[in-house]
Amino acid sequence: MRVHRPLTAVAFVMSCAVAHAGVILTVAPTPFTTTAGVTGNPLDVLLTNTGASAISIDAFSFEVSTSNPQIIFTGADESTNAAPYLFLGDSTFGPNIDTATGQSLIASDVGLASVMVGAGVEVGLGRVLFDVTAQASPGSFPVTFTSLATSLSDPAGNAIAITSITDGTIVIGQVGTVVPEPSSLATVTLGLLLWAAGAIRRRRYSRSRGSSRATNE
Repeated sequence: MRVHRPLTAVAFVMSCAVAHAGVILTVAPTPFTTTAGVTGNPLDVLLTNTGASAISIDAFSFEVSTSNPQIIFTGADESTNAAPYLFLGDSTFGPNIDTATGQSLIASDVGLASVMVGAGVEVGLGRVLFDVTAQASPGSFPVTFTSLATSLSDPAGNAIAITSITDGTIVIGQVGTVVPEPSSLATVTLGLLLWAAGAIRRRRYSRSRGSSRATNE
């Protein structure tokens, strides 16, 4: 027999009313900034229940993709950073949950026990890893969900409505663009001031010696 495992520490469990729940899927952090040649960049796919009732989730799947061929999705796993993984300790497929990688990534999992996600609770559906090739050009590139491959289901196998999806953004910065730290900038500024003061003193000394010679003559 399957059991419901509450996700919140609150013992109060509300009835699961999927039709009245608000379920939002997001990619975080966004924008995510990286540079060409960097591998193992992490993104989280998150689910937030914004409804007034708890929802019971038995399984999920999602697909994310990018139009930039220089961004390669390499895997998805349970190690979410922004929020605890939905089926942490109760995963059927984990720790690695990806089923397809490349310019698009598909991931899915089924809980050994269905999970009750309380109102206002945010959980992770997976950490998505991606590489940026060394040839990638700087720019901003969207990470989008594919609706046909993105779904949630309850213990009875019924679909749970996803009310809103927020896509993410990957920003590839210019390689070699480094902003000096405040301490380094202060050191450089002090050095320039000292150099300028020394130059002024040398100029005054030269003028003083010239005046003395003219007087002696």
